[in-house]
Amino acid sequence: MNSSVRGVLVLLLGFALAAAACGDDDTTATQAAEPPATAAPATTATTAAAPTSQAPTTQATTTTTATTTTTTTGPAAGPVTTVEIALTGGRSAVPLEGFANSNGFGLGAATITAPGPSLSVNVGDEVTLTLTNEHPFALQHNFAVVADIDDLLGVLWESKTVAINIGESTSVTFTPDQAGSYFYICTIREHRNTGMWGEFIVEG
Repeated sequence: MNSSVRGVLVLLLGFALAAAACGDDDTTATQAAEPPATAAPATTATTAAAPTSQAPTTQATTTTTATTTTTTTGPAAGPVTTVEIALTGGRSAVPLEGFANSNGFGLGAATITAPGPSLSVNVGDEVTLTLTNEHPFALQHNFAVVADIDDLLGVLWESKTVAINIGESTSVTFTPDQAGSYFYICTIREHRNTGMWGEFIVEG
């Protein structure tokens, strides 16, 4: 074999060995890179994050429900006591001292006195007062509760009725909210001065 052929063979053999060596290096590099791509810790971290993100949502729902229940649940209203009083206005059988004739109040036409009977209720009572006019003459009467017997305009608790004629009746409903001793009167003309008044007591 001449020297030219031998040289070519040596060169080819060198290329073959170099190619084989390069193939082994690529395989090693690929195998070394595979573990990070399929590492288990990345999967574990994703799974653990799910419960943490759900916890705040569950807590917020529970708080809202509790607040709504507290807001809509309140103390039950206490019982209301209703008091009905039937009062009659007219001429007193026994005139007030100093008067030939006296106007007054009574719990019936036969019991009209001057002044009228004492009336007693409790704070918070729902009072319905019905007044009937049984005066023998054409005189109007009404009813109102006041703190000062001389203050005809100082009506308390919207207790004033309209003025009624003979044979008529009228009603008013009111609720006393403060204990004390008051007066009920007829505010028409000088009827109060002739005895058309009485004590109105509110007990606490």
